[in-house]
Amino acid sequence: MIDHEIWGLNPGGYHLTNLLLHLASTLILFAGLHRLTGALWKSGFVAALFALHPFHVESVAWIAQRKDVLSGLFWMLSLFLYARYTVVVFAMISVAQVGFWRDAETLFRRAVAVTNNNYLAHNNLGAALSRQGRHGEALTQFYLALKIYPDYTEALFNMGVALAGDGRYGEALSLYGRVLVLHPRFAEAHNNAAVAYAQTGKLDHALFHFQEAIRARPDYEEAIRNLKIAEKEKIRESLPVSGPPFTSKEK
Repeated sequence: MIDHEIWGLNPGGYHLTNLLLHLASTLILFAGLHRLTGALWKSGFVAALFALHPFHVESVAWIAQRKDVLSGLFWMLSLFLYARYTVVVFAMISVAQVGFWRDAETLFRRAVAVTNNNYLAHNNLGAALSRQGRHGEALTQFYLALKIYPDYTEALFNMGVALAGDGRYGEALSLYGRVLVLHPRFAEAHNNAAVAYAQTGKLDHALFHFQEAIRARPDYEEAIRNLKIAEKEKIRESLPVSGPPFTSKEK
């Protein structure tokens, strides 16, 4: 009825209305996709594709298919409103949880506080503490994780890292040994064991574990670099110790 009041019997006007409705749908689709994904160019590409080739081309081209064009417009509006709702909900959650999610330590302390026998949370809290150099506190968390799950490889490995960080290489080696019994091709455990052996002067053991780390993961750059250093140190050790250079006194 509105079309008839505006355009009368001019068919071009009805086609223009369909085209404008389709353009509105395209713009709303772009806005909704961009809000949901944050991907400007990808959202623009999808919207442009829809603009050039909608699901039913005839719905835009034929005056009699106005209902399809309107249905598409309302669907796009629903998508846009859903996107706005989703963003608002996530914003509210983020604000509510900011006190708990400020950093990894806070997050996992919260997880430990509100759950029971959560070995994952204890391990992750320990890792967060260890990264801050708080190895003593970290060890407590790894101990609690292993008390719940004695063969938890990641906690065994992380406990070894914390012990090595405290200079307790012998105890660290014991943990790395347990890890390698469970997972003989754990490249990082071989590398860390090799470093611990090198720190205690056992270069032959260090060379073996660096080689095993590289065998397990041929592109392991850290182990390759460490192996070269250990090989140079082994060669240096094998050279005869030379005395101080001779000097002559001046008269």
